[in-house]
Amino acid sequence: MDKKDVVKELISGLAIGVTFIAFLPYIQSIFSGRTQPHVFSWVIWGCTTFIVFLAQLEAGGGVGAWPIGISGLVTLFIAFLAYRNKADITITNLDWTFFTAAMGSIPVWYLTSDPTWAVILLTTIDVIGFGPTIRKAFAHPYDED
Repeated sequence: MDKKDVVKELISGLAIGVTFIAFLPYIQSIFSGRTQPHVFSWVIWGCTTFIVFLAQLEAGGGVGAWPIGISGLVTLFIAFLAYRNKADITITNLDWTFFTAAMGSIPVWYLTSDPTWAVILLTTIDVIGFGPTIRKAFAHPYDED
């Protein structure tokens, strides 16, 4: 293993550590009941992040893709916690619209061979993912820490 590979692994390891440090307070606030995330938003964000990770691996991203993969897994874990805790049991028709639009865009992204359009679509999907959380924040403003 040459120096470049070692440096890449160290930087990826550092990025993974920062990812855990960044998510830890939010996860702790979920366990303590101070934060009640909207499951749909976190599923959308987890799926898109994990898809980016898989695309990076397919493109030869190697260890540089690991932090995105870990971030995707942690995001899906938060979605699981939101579902398990039944944090927001009010799923509205608007939430279903946001969720359907976001999930329906994923096959379109997959079929896109132009990297610019792929980035635009994934960004749009992520933005749509905010819809359920914004709706919930208006209805229950004190459920986020």
